[in-house]
Parts: sequence; structure tokens; C-alpha cells
Amino acid sequence: MSFLLSSAPSFNPSLASSLGDASKGRLLIEFPFPLRFGWYQQQTSTIFRTFEHRKERQGFRHEFILLKLQDGSVCRIERMGDPNARLDAITPRGSVAYDTAQSFQPDEMDQACLGTSDVIAHVTLPYNVDIMDVLKICRAIHEGEKTRKYTLQVYNCWFFSLAIQVCLTRLVAGWESRTLLEDWLTRVHEAAKGLNFNLQDQNPATLTPPYFSRTFQTYEILTSHHACGHSSTAMEAVKRRLLFNLHSRWTDNKNKLIQGISNLLWHSSILSSLDSLIEENVKEAVMNTVQERFLVSPISDPYSSSHHSLEQLKHRFLTILTKHLCSASDKTPESSPPTLGSTKEELMFQIMTRSESTKISESSNHLDFNIPTEERSTQNTTDWLQWTSQCISYLSCFASIIWGVTHLKPQAEPTLCAINTADQQLESIVSELESLDCITHADLERHIEELCALTENGDAIWSERPWTGICQLINQCVPDSVFKVGGAELVCFNPKERSEARSVVDFQTHVLDRIRIHAEEVEKKWLGSATHIRIELENALSQVWNMIREDNTEYPISWQSGPNTYAALFAEMYAGGRWSCGSISALT
Repeated sequence: MSFLLSSAPSFNPSLASSLGDASKGRLLIEFPFPLRFGWYQQQTSTIFRTFEHRKERQGFRHEFILLKLQDGSVCRIERMGDPNARLDAITPRGSVAYDTAQSFQPDEMDQACLGTSDVIAHVTLPYNVDIMDVLKICRAIHEGEKTRKYTLQVYNCWFFSLAIQVCLTRLVAGWESRTLLEDWLTRVHEAAKGLNFNLQDQNPATLTPPYFSRTFQTYEILTSHHACGHSSTAMEAVKRRLLFNLHSRWTDNKNKLIQGISNLLWHSSILSSLDSLIEENVKEAVMNTVQERFLVSPISDPYSSSHHSLEQLKHRFLTILTKHLCSASDKTPESSPPTLGSTKEELMFQIMTRSESTKISESSNHLDFNIPTEERSTQNTTDWLQWTSQCISYLSCFASIIWGVTHLKPQAEPTLCAINTADQQLESIVSELESLDCITHADLERHIEELCALTENGDAIWSERPWTGICQLINQCVPDSVFKVGGAELVCFNPKERSEARSVVDFQTHVLDRIRIHAEEVEKKWLGSATHIRIELENALSQVWNMIREDNTEYPISWQSGPNTYAALFAEMYAGGRWSCGSISALT
């Protein structure tokens, strides 16, 4: 039952006394949080660079964070459950969480009870961090509807410790560096220049480039340059427009990446953000080009017969195809709502430019608090019913195993459904057009009917967007190592390893491994699915990161001299590459 012990509230003698014992510097973290009086102002030092993630060796295997402050004192940050509501901690709704902070002076280290715990991770950050930054992480946890509660399976002392350290290291990661983004955008531009949409230049012995989709081939086959009045193919025009957009929107794309990446906790999710920006630019270049060319009426031929001329039929086919292509680009993911308060770039900027030992001077009297929306009272009953049902299900399964009874679940007969996607339809059309020596009116009219039938079906599926191949090629030409080699380094060690420089990416790998192990332990105790627990934890930590914010009135007076002061300083910091960090051996 080691897992249950590690997740239960701690009964360390140092922690069992009154939470309100101000003489020992213990604080029950609650928001709104006073700044100009009380616990924070009483601290002899609030600046630190090193913190430890520690775990008790015996008993309930309690975990906590220890901040090592510059004056030699330490601050112990931890989460405990309500000892009077232990059963509530088993339910999805959870119990009240007691998040506490307690400081110890150098001559009080015996009272910190550190001798009964082991160091899981020891991290030295490349910049000064303030206890205030930890409190803002705690506020983000408290403003989450689920994370503010204590649950045995997920939101326990282990989660609380993990959230603080993963957010602290992310604050100094520096993945928003202008140097890194300039390098990445340059590589994207070079990859776009290498695209070759002129099939006549292709080696006949080789196949059509994989990024040249069947949709694009249809445009190439049916486009009549002289009849349409264009001097180049549609896809060559796409390339020119893409290069123009990348060049003209260089700054906009860079700022969009800075804002987008700053809201991402996990390094692994940065690549998807970069991919999205590439797709956005490629899709716009494709759609604008084909719409300008094929959503306009062609010039009528006064000498044509009563039937449509061949060129008009080609244009009609491409117009229908373009409209269908528009439907493929209409469905775009909704953007996430903006975080409350000011952006996290400002908090990162404060950390980068913070003085060596000065306590933060706040212009506000407190850290404000946004009360999370409470669920209706009926949700509590629903949680208990779900929990009871889950327990009965587990007991039934356990009894079945013991007694050798097999439970049969009714299963629906599998249904086979043949789906003819838009890609497959175009594949068939292009294959036939390529095989024809001469395209006739009858051929085009038949294919127009097929395409109209596909377009009229609003649920027609694209298994792959026509511009996906272009995006994939550009991504392949831009190595993901750009953001792995950049950014800040941490000085880390654990009892089994010696101190060495590690990237934030490496530290996140360590965190994700712990999440996986924890989720597997939960599943072994029949308290939930390992996959679901892992996903919930990763998403919950991302939510905490997204909810970290700055109050509009929290900046030192020197920051408020003008409306553009922050923007100018932040831009200067980025341009100077101050987000990158070299050797950190001098910090230890």
C-alpha cells in the first residue's frame, strides 16, 4: 500500500501543530493574499535560485518543496488534505486542501524536519526567483476548479510539488527567445524556397513529389495558361505568395509565436504550435491563390457553340473544386481564451531582470483572487453515485476472479461502412485524366457531375488536407533540435547522480516519467485508469501554467513610467538574446 501512504496527508510532528502558529512562521496559503503586511513582509529574504523536491522516507511518504533562500534560510511549501474529511479525498470532488508555507532560519534547521526525507530532485535556476512567483503558481492552482481540492488519486501533495517545480523551471526556459524564433523562421523560409511546383522540371524517371497532392495535380492538368491569362501555374503562384507572406509577416509571425509558446507548458507541445503556424501560412497562400484564379467568371468565347466550350468546362470544374477546397479550410480549431490579467511574458521579464537581493516592491496591497465557478450542489451527489458505482464494479470484478465466473457483455455487431473521401474521389478523377490522350466535353461533364455530388454532401471527408504535404515537407526541413539546444539550463542532481547541467527539456522528461509511474501505481490500486490519470495530470499542469498571471497593478513603480516602457524593455531583452544561458557552473 505504498502508493496510498505516499498520497495521504502528512502527520509529521512539525506539521501537526496549529497552522496559525505565527511564531513558527507557518502560513496557510489563502487568497486574496496580503503583500504589504503579514507573512510575506516578515520574511528576512524572499529571493532564491535553488529548490529541492523532497519525499519522506517512512510513514505516509509525504512530498514537499524546499526553497533555499539567499540568506541561508529555507521555506517549506507543501499540500495536505483535511484530516477530518479523509473519505472525501477518495471521491472525484475531493476535500479541502491545506496548502502551507513555513520558513526556518539557519539556526532553526532542526525544526524543518529535513532529516526524515530524501531529495528527489535538486535544481538551481539560472536567474533569481522570488517567493512571490511561487505564490502566483499557488494562486493558479487555487483558481482551478479541480486543482484547488485535495484528492487521493491526483491532486495531492505529489501533484502540488510537481506543479511548483515544473512551472518554476518553465518560467526560465527561454523558449520564446527571439534568437531561436529568428533561426526557425529563416529555416522555414529556406524550405519554402526549395519547393518545386513545376512538373516540367521534374525528372521523368521520378514520381511526382509527395507534397504535390492530387488536388494540385488536378489544377495543373486542367489549367490553360493562355485562356486564363496567367503566365505561371497556380501552384507556382502559391509558392510566390507563400514566400511573400513569410517575408512580409515576419514580425507578426514572430510575435504570434512568442505569445503562443509562452502559453505552452510542455516542450513537446511547442512543435504542434510551430506546425500550426506553418499550416496557417501555407493554407492561406493556397486558398487566396486558387480563389483569385477560379472563383471569377471566365471570359466568354463569342465563337463557341451553344454548348460550353472546353475551356469553360475546365474552369467550371476548377471553380467547383475550389469551393469544395474552401470547405476543407473552414473548420479551424478555436483559439483558447486569453488568460486573466497580464501575459506571462511580463512575469518572465521580471525574473530575467530581477536584482540580486531586493525583495519585490508591490504597488498593490494583495494578490487578488478569482473564485472558480462552483458546480451545482447536485454534482456532489453525482460524484458519490459514480464513486459507489465504480466500487461496486471493482468488487464485482474481484469476486468474479475469485469464483471463476465470467461476465459477458453484450456487444453490437460490427458495422462496415465504406467511406469515399474527397481525396479518393480526386484520385480517381486525376488518374483518368492523366490516362487520356485528349480530354473531351463528355469527360469533363461526367467528372463535374461527380464533383458536384461530392460538394453537395456537406459531410464529405478529407482524409488529408491538400496542403498537408507541403507543410510536412517544410517541417522535415526544419529540425526540432532548434528549440532543444536553445533556452536556459538548470543545474540538477539527485542522490543517484552527480550535479550536472540539464536543459528544461530534460527536466520535463523527468517530470513526465514520474507522472507515468504515478499513473501506473494508481491503476494497480484499482483507483483509476493509468492512461486517464496520466492525461488528466498533464492537462491539469498545463492548466495551472495557463492560469499563472500578473495583476495589472503589481509592477514596481519604475515599470509604470509610460505605456510602452514594458514593451520596449521586453523587445530589447529578446533582441539581446538574454533568454539564452550558457554555462551555469558559476551558480553552484
